[in-house]
Amino acid sequence: VPENKFGFIACLPSVYKRDYGRNQLEKRIKLADDNYLGEVGENLLDLDCEILNCQRSKNFDAYNVDAIIDSKLVSWISKIELKLGPAVVVKAKVKDHVKHWKFENPVTRLNYVKAAQ
Repeated sequence: VPENKFGFIACLPSVYKRDYGRNQLEKRIKLADDNYLGEVGENLLDLDCEILNCQRSKNFDAYNVDAIIDSKLVSWISKIELKLGPAVVVKAKVKDHVKHWKFENPVTRLNYVKAAQ
């Protein structure tokens, strides 16, 4: 291996890990139902969900959370970072019905979310 290519080879494991996670997220989102969860303004109580993605927001002091509830894609903003995997949405209110910014799937935006892991 030439000396000037060593840095490129050294970063390959982290690139693989990041791309693998992104591909798994994309597969899960594409398998979600093309329906919305509840009507706008409806209160939701005690729902099992799976957290797919939790990223720090670039514009706010919070985290953007993408999850699946009843095979439907939902998202909300959380002040605390949630771990990927199973969780329970104790209480939430349906804020809006939109399309996912990247995958164009229907997404139910939630507000006033209390989630427990």
